[in-house]
Amino acid sequence: MRWIPIILALFSAFVGLAFVLGSRLPRDHVATVRAKYRVQPEAIWALISDPRGARAWRKDLKSVEVLPLVDGKLAWREESGGGTVNFAMTDWDPPRRMTTRITSNDLPYGGQWEFSLVPSDEETELSITERGFVKPALFRFMARFFLGFTSSLEGYHRALGARLGEPVSPEVVSSGR
Repeated sequence: MRWIPIILALFSAFVGLAFVLGSRLPRDHVATVRAKYRVQPEAIWALISDPRGARAWRKDLKSVEVLPLVDGKLAWREESGGGTVNFAMTDWDPPRRMTTRITSNDLPYGGQWEFSLVPSDEETELSITERGFVKPALFRFMARFFLGFTSSLEGYHRALGARLGEPVSPEVVSSGR
């Protein structure tokens, strides 16, 4: 039974260290992941610009609900295993560029995703840049050292590739570190 206080002390020390280190990390980050697809930009655009249809190819989504417009722009709510998040479209230039922004103010994180499509002769490169922030120091520590800032971007690319019927190899351009 002597080991229980030792384990509790070590756990407390780890949490304390994680809090101190996390508080010294920057709140904001920028991460970019890109992938190439053997389709024209319009095929990708049709999928990524339609939040209502995302449940058909994004297996992480439980539901998507379209909300009233925000500043005249499309708005929606996504529910996933990670919780419920509200979004709005803030930039729209079909089929080249769009930006979505988290509009939920009660979350410990936030930011936006910028989608950029660049066509070439036989393929289209899709780059997704996350300009985000993480408020709590412990969350910043976990994101920086364990979860990474690119995992959701890479997963998004893999899901999109699966929907388009082709394997993709997401390339981390900037890890946010």
